[in-house]
Amino acid sequence: MFWMLVSPNNRRLGRAAHQFTAFDACREKVMLLRRRLADLKAVTTTAEPHGHWAWRVELDGTIAAVSTRTYFRQQECDYNLRRFLEAVPEAEVATIARTVRIGRLPAARGK
Repeated sequence: MFWMLVSPNNRRLGRAAHQFTAFDACREKVMLLRRRLADLKAVTTTAEPHGHWAWRVELDGTIAAVSTRTYFRQQECDYNLRRFLEAVPEAEVATIARTVRIGRLPAARGK
């Protein structure tokens, strides 16, 4: 289970860096990020092997959040990191888990 921050138009802004085994632990991590927003350390870096840019947010030396995609330009990466950080204190926090599938399921094969 991961938490994910999405914009009002359902654009993915960022997600948890690590998986959680329980909803309560996942939700508590989100609330911790909100409480300690001033302590977050944001880092942008190039992602190998293609050299695209990605961001991460660290709290107390541990990666807490990561970008949901990579960017061709550092400027795009920085912009999207700012959008994430601006949204953290304003975001509505879910009270129940929601299942999200990314991509399509493989087509059923005949016999």
